[in-house]
Amino acid sequence: MWLVTKKQIILFVVMFILFVQTMLVLDFMPMLDVLFSGLRVLVFCYLFYFYVRHFYFTKLEYVLLLYAIFVGTVSFLYSEQKTSFIFQFINITTLLIIFKFFDFRDILKCAIIILSSFVYLNFLLTLISPGGHFYIDGKAAFILGRNYNSMGPVLLAAVISNAFYFYVTYKLFFNLLFVSIVSFVTVVVMGSMTSAVGIGLTIFFIIFAKLKGSRLALKVYFVFVLLFNFILLYMQMEIDNNYVVWFVEDVLGKDMTFTDRARVWLEAVDLISESLWVGYGIQPTEWFDYHFKVLSAHNFILTMLLKGGVVLISIFVVILIVCVRNANKHVTSAITFLQLGCCSFLLMMTMESYSMMFVFYYLFLNYFSVNLYLEDGETI
Repeated sequence: MWLVTKKQIILFVVMFILFVQTMLVLDFMPMLDVLFSGLRVLVFCYLFYFYVRHFYFTKLEYVLLLYAIFVGTVSFLYSEQKTSFIFQFINITTLLIIFKFFDFRDILKCAIIILSSFVYLNFLLTLISPGGHFYIDGKAAFILGRNYNSMGPVLLAAVISNAFYFYVTYKLFFNLLFVSIVSFVTVVVMGSMTSAVGIGLTIFFIIFAKLKGSRLALKVYFVFVLLFNFILLYMQMEIDNNYVVWFVEDVLGKDMTFTDRARVWLEAVDLISESLWVGYGIQPTEWFDYHFKVLSAHNFILTMLLKGGVVLISIFVVILIVCVRNANKHVTSAITFLQLGCCSFLLMMTMESYSMMFVFYYLFLNYFSVNLYLEDGETI
């Protein structure tokens, strides 16, 4: 039996509220959106009180504190909407407290239940109304995002969480199978080829991570994704390498302007150059619409540079190193798969800007995965 102790029930309720508020589009029911926004704040206050009462710092939290102080300072100086930083701080801090004080396997179980439910609900609504689940300001939107590209991170998180849990426990195989099939079919049918490539590769890695040489492949994959990012950002419209053109046009299903993304990237680079070191803080979507005529920079690295410039990117790299090093204290097939999945997420973020909730969810999965191997009473 599971979900029977008070702590497990609290964990599930907290994660459900957090995931619903940050991963679902609730604009079609404003009262429901307001309700979950309020519950999210109440949950944060409750958990933060618990956090302070049982206070101790891990290595990760020292760097996260520096991240929060820096991006918070820049946001309050330059951002047109201070609440954007406040709510992001609430979301990430709540997620951190969850990973720090609750059982790691219980966290995975809750994530699997909630994310799998999102996957199946989205698939059902898409079957009923493939053109859009509802309308916002006259434009079609979906339960997992304002357009079909926004479905990808939620579907990928469901696949990775299920597969990681299966690697650790060898349980919930059929749910993993169904979630993988439904997720891949959904993005292919909707025409989101970036998500289809990322999810398809991740499904392949479920088997591949057990094979000899998977750690070397992980390093190669990571380097490839980074190089691909830099190729896109610095060569853009002048790309003439046949292999790059093949990958973009035939594999990702994009034209060489990346559906107008090249224009956005060039304009973002110009804006970044005006505040290279500290960026502009966490800005609302209206700020992006004003500068780029779209709601995001459509690239993770550019988004981070816009938020906090070179300084924030440097702090984030330190956070990444701390998390990966902690996970690599116990290199298993499960950890290898998790990190391959994270690389797929990074590949998808060459074309899209996703919520930082997903980014920190994967970082915390890596850092706190060491709890799987600790003896009772030990802490990281």
